[in-house]
Amino acid sequence: AALSILFVPWHVDMLGDMRKNLDQREAVYADLRDAGRAPAVQAAFEACDERISAADHRPMPHLRWWLDAPPFSVSTPEAGASTLQRVLLAPRDVRAMRRFYDEEYPRVPPPADARVIYRNDSWRVFAAPDCA
Repeated sequence: AALSILFVPWHVDMLGDMRKNLDQREAVYADLRDAGRAPAVQAAFEACDERISAADHRPMPHLRWWLDAPPFSVSTPEAGASTLQRVLLAPRDVRAMRRFYDEEYPRVPPPADARVIYRNDSWRVFAAPDCA
């Protein structure tokens, strides 16, 4: 029992780390919601035949929900799953997003002529000129 007491601070630290991790994930998904609801992103999505790529699979269902998008309209070029669309949601290369993705941080270059139409602390959205 005495030895168990020695591990209490370690367990408390673990719980604190878990809380911090959950808070960071909450912020990332709140930023994703803001990106999906942003008028510039919604307009680009509609202008480009209601198609958008996400740099990887994780944000796809959430993005589809917040864009009120039809089935198969949100895709990813990850692992060759689909072609890159003219609108791309990608994580920003910031500490919070590198921690969110850990070793699997997606590095998908935007379409050659695309420009940033939306950006927040976690995400960037690129669109081809005819979509923005």
